Amino acid sequence: MVDKNISAECLKPELWTHLQEILDLYCPPVKILHILQKAEGFRAVTQNGEKVMLDSKSLEQPKGLLEAFPEIDEVRIYTEAAMDCYDKKLQAEEVYDWDIDDYLEYQYRALEETDGIQVIRRSDFPRHIFQPLKKWIKEDGTYLLWVTNQGKLYFNCILVVRENKIKILTTSGRYGDDWEDLEKVKKNLEKEFYDLSCHVIIKDGNF
Repeated sequence: MVDKNISAECLKPELWTHLQEILDLYCPPVKILHILQKAEGFRAVTQNGEKVMLDSKSLEQPKGLLEAFPEIDEVRIYTEAAMDCYDKKLQAEEVYDWDIDDYLEYQYRALEETDGIQVIRRSDFPRHIFQPLKKWIKEDGTYLLWVTNQGKLYFNCILVVRENKIKILTTSGRYGDDWEDLEKVKKNLEKEFYDLSCHVIIKDGNF
């Protein structure tokens, strides 16, 4: 879906500085509890590196950790040997030819399939931003996400899809003085990429 040689063009700073807020909107951050099991015991930390005190008996029923820590979305339990095995999978020679989203999907699949690693999830939340994107992108075309804040343009992103792959990532900044005018941006898209249909999602947020 996301070409490994994707071209990022004209990322207008006034819009792109809000990227993290948009990512959080469509793919909320996941709170993870990491537990490393070692011969001498275990160590538990959150994704922010905060230490968590656990009773060793809690590891006997790891699903109960989600009840004990309602703010946590996912628990990952590792052994050192399993982590070494997982790291080798992620650095295998063949992965360097994969598209970006395929590699991300593989990271999570390999995590769950590696012996010595347990993954307990609270719900089927998006793993990464490309999962929601796949629900939007159904065919070749240009895809314009136009996000406003109280009616004023706050963020936009344009994806150019050919052969079922995102080839270009850009913003309305590529159209000069027209960058804040939705109708003009649409006309420019239709003119520049005349062989592709134009798809638009408009969302008003409260940032």
